Amino acid sequence: MESESFQTRFPFRLNRCFIPGIDGSFLSSESREALWARFFMEAPQSLSSGGQSPTRGTKAIRRAIQHSQESLRVLAKRYGINPKTVAKWKKRTSVADLPTGPREPRSTVLSVEEEAVIVAFRRYTLLPLDDCLYALQPTIPHLTRSALHRCLQRHGVSQLPNVEGN
Repeated sequence: MESESFQTRFPFRLNRCFIPGIDGSFLSSESREALWARFFMEAPQSLSSGGQSPTRGTKAIRRAIQHSQESLRVLAKRYGINPKTVAKWKKRTSVADLPTGPREPRSTVLSVEEEAVIVAFRRYTLLPLDDCLYALQPTIPHLTRSALHRCLQRHGVSQLPNVEGN
C-alpha cells in the first residue's frame, strides 16, 4: 500500500492556534508524515472474526478451566473472563454449549388442534405455502403466513417433495 500524505488523508485544515499565520503545528510536513507513519494503526480485528468471542471461550479454554486446580480468580484473570463464568465452566461435565430455547417448541398463536389441521391439510394436498394459507384462512381466521410457515417447519413439512412431472 502506498504511503498517502497527511494532507490527502485529511484535506481539511485545522486552525487551532491563536497566533496569526501559524497553524498550530511546529513540525515540518516531513516530520508530521514520519510520525503519522510510525504511530498510525489500522482498526483492530473484530473479535468475532476469529470464531468465538473471548467471553464465551473456546472449547480448549473450557477444557483447561475444567482440568485446572488453580483458583477461580487466577483462571479468570488469565483468560480475561468473569470469575462467575469460570465457576460455571468448572461445574459442567462437557465443553459444549447448553441448548437454548424451549425444550419443546410450540406455537403461541395456534392451538394443538389447529396445528394438526394445518399439517394434515398440507400432507394431503401438497399445496404451496400461499395456497395453503388462502385455503385455511376461512377455517382459521387468525392464521398468518408467518405462523403457517413456522408450523410447517416445526412439523417437518415445509418443503414440498420433488415430484417429476410431464
